[in-house]
Amino acid sequence: MDLLRVYLPIVLIMTAATPISGVNVVCQQATNIEVCAWVSNSTPAQNSEVTVYGRLLLGGSGQPGQTMLATWRYKTTSPTCSGITDGNGRASCTRHIGRATVGYRVDIEVIIAGHTAVTWFMPQ
Repeated sequence: MDLLRVYLPIVLIMTAATPISGVNVVCQQATNIEVCAWVSNSTPAQNSEVTVYGRLLLGGSGQPGQTMLATWRYKTTSPTCSGITDGNGRASCTRHIGRATVGYRVDIEVIIAGHTAVTWFMPQ
């Protein structure tokens, strides 16, 4: 009895990461890991709110359940906020910027799973 052999091709499907919409998008890559950071507004008014976002991809796939720590580097203080990544590897946190110094670039260091990217805004 002859055996019929059928060979099916193996298809690798990679889903593209959801595009980032925001301002001052900065991404850092190390091998197959990518961490990105961005803000909701690059030129907010004093006494408004700014949201910082972070995203962690491993091999192009979002990594859920990771803690994002954001350190806001104002002229005189460095407060923090945090979030947990969702199924797309995204997290966010929002801060009231108070009377942040007009024209001073506030860097925000975003760390997720030990990987860092830095974004910023400048109060107007």
